[in-house]
Amino acid sequence: MFGQRLPGCLHSTDIRKTALEPFHVKPVTPKSHYSGLPQLTTLVVLGGLSVLFIIIVILFLADDIDNPDSMMDLRLSSETRRKPLPVTTGHFDNTLDTHGPHDRKPPPISPTQTPNQDNPRPLGFGDLYEQKKADDLKKLGTELFSQMEDLWLRGRRPRGSTESIEHLENLLSRFPQTNRAGCAAFELGHHQLRNTTLNPVERLRKAEYYWRLTENHYQDSVCEYNFHAAANAKLSMAAWIYRHKDSALARRILEEIIGMHPNETDHLGQSLQKTAKKLLDQLN
Repeated sequence: MFGQRLPGCLHSTDIRKTALEPFHVKPVTPKSHYSGLPQLTTLVVLGGLSVLFIIIVILFLADDIDNPDSMMDLRLSSETRRKPLPVTTGHFDNTLDTHGPHDRKPPPISPTQTPNQDNPRPLGFGDLYEQKKADDLKKLGTELFSQMEDLWLRGRRPRGSTESIEHLENLLSRFPQTNRAGCAAFELGHHQLRNTTLNPVERLRKAEYYWRLTENHYQDSVCEYNFHAAANAKLSMAAWIYRHKDSALARRILEEIIGMHPNETDHLGQSLQKTAKKLLDQLN
């Protein structure tokens, strides 16, 4: 009987185990000092690659700065690089004003355009202008005509620049008996009006000189879009000079345009007579 467990009774061993159970601590396995080594190695590798990439980018940019042509090659292909303008007959810059009151661009006209019912515009830059251009070509010959037109193209823009003024003055000096000389004289008036090397009084004086020259010596000059140089020079003088300086003279000039140039137009194809009437109404 001794040594046997009675039903319902606790053995001394069970009593000790039950009493100590709340204080039982499970053994803890210590972590290895090398358990985070793979993550650390990954971070080191990524950092090294980042530094290497930055160095490569810096070297690439430094090479481009030393060789600007290589940067240009990246931005522009051979097809998109700007080609020099050919030496051909000039035409008005459609983005800038030709005389005082107007600064809108005229409708484009292609030299190969054919008039028809849907497109009533004249062939090229105007029949009268084309005839005047042909007369200049016949008078000068191909080589001199090309030189004159080259001066015209180089001298038209930018307005007010010393280089532009020199080109047009050279044209006027070398080819004074041509139709194009009247166009150059008219443009020189606008160049001088914007010539920042002169004081305002001198600008107006020189602009008036060239517009007077156009009016008095180039009454028959016709520029692109059948633009009558002398009539437009009168309008420019009235709008830019006499409108503020001598309103009585401005009125006389505008009345002269209305009476003597009923069929002339500006570079936009608008009637000079109508423009002159509007300016006259503003002065009255």
